[in-house]
Amino acid sequence: MDVHKLFITGAVNIAATKPLADTAESLGAAIGVRFLQDEPGRYDEFPSYTANGIGLRFALLGIPHPNEQISDEPITNYCLQISPCFTPKEATERSSASAYFAELIAKKSDLTVLPS
Repeated sequence: MDVHKLFITGAVNIAATKPLADTAESLGAAIGVRFLQDEPGRYDEFPSYTANGIGLRFALLGIPHPNEQISDEPITNYCLQISPCFTPKEATERSSASAYFAELIAKKSDLTVLPS
């Protein structure tokens, strides 16, 4: 039997319809983890909340202050980034969990998941 060791990643875009702290609380309830606010600068210019659970790290990135936005298009939504807590050294396949978490968040919260 072949065994596949996965490197799980993903990203889910979420409409910024409420404050980042409230979004983190709703998101945590939907996923089953507790988000904590990060120190400024952890994710460069993005305000953020992080949580760990089920072997994954979840980072909810907010909207940078307008003076700190460096992209051509202004950032207007939140982004949930998903990565493994520990990088499997023998990972044989990369797998996206984006669709799974987008559906979970849409079903179990009042948050609006945006198309990727």
